[in-house]
Amino acid sequence: MSAAHAPPGDRVGFVGVGRMGSAMLRCMLEAGYPATLCDRSQAATAPFLADFPDRVRVAARPGDAASQADIVSVVVNTNEQLEQACLGEGGVIAGARDGGVVLVHSTVSHATLATLCRAGAERGVHVLDAPVSGARGHLSVGELAVMVGGAKTAFERAKPVMETYGSLVLHLGGSGAGLDAKLAINVFRYLCMAAGQEATRLAERVGIGDAMADLVAHTQSNRYVGDSARLRLMKDVPDAQRKKDAELAQKDLRAAIARGREVDVELPSAEVALGLMHRLWGTEPAPGPGPGGDRDALDKR
Repeated sequence: MSAAHAPPGDRVGFVGVGRMGSAMLRCMLEAGYPATLCDRSQAATAPFLADFPDRVRVAARPGDAASQADIVSVVVNTNEQLEQACLGEGGVIAGARDGGVVLVHSTVSHATLATLCRAGAERGVHVLDAPVSGARGHLSVGELAVMVGGAKTAFERAKPVMETYGSLVLHLGGSGAGLDAKLAINVFRYLCMAAGQEATRLAERVGIGDAMADLVAHTQSNRYVGDSARLRLMKDVPDAQRKKDAELAQKDLRAAIARGREVDVELPSAEVALGLMHRLWGTEPAPGPGPGGDRDALDKR
């Protein structure tokens, strides 16, 4: 969004100018939005005062930043930090304008989110859960995914602001839907990280670690994101083929786990995946030993 298209009169409050928040804030300011910042560190806000002197103010308390804004973005890390920033005297909810929109970009518990929503409703303030996701490279270029739950009217009002730092901004349903999406994508993300670590450890142990980066890039491992979405279409694949694919995957995983044991590298994510392949392909588990049976079979090989 260019500065010329920034809606006149929409001033943003921004609470939490850390690594993630500072990158989001810079995208927003470069798009033309004025903002009132609040962060405990003067070092965090100083660069923005220097770079955008006509557009940036600094407030002493979160509520002061909220009182000068139509839309408030909160980017902190924990439930406790969010409660400190938003609840009580001097907090965002107490300071927010009637009809204002508060964007909670933190990944927190549903209980904390519900508490904020109730407090906001009592003061006529719309609270949206709007966690973000993306690689570090996405931060500075405004290509985050923003997953939003809450009132659709409030979402539409705040969407132009979110689009300055998010190339994918989705309204997913009622309160909590955005948080649910972030939790789900984090499961995917961290399991991929665990799998990547295991694969790298195995490759390093057997002496081919230097080649892993090139191999992963060549096989375009990120295509598995698309594969997970295509699993919905598995029902159209004949049962026999799905069963064969699951068994082939298990064969490869068993071989990887066995090799790991030979070189004393544990592969717990691979072992979990081994037990999930038939469920992944939507087929019945193959006859054989129950939980732990694959491990026992490997030990006897």
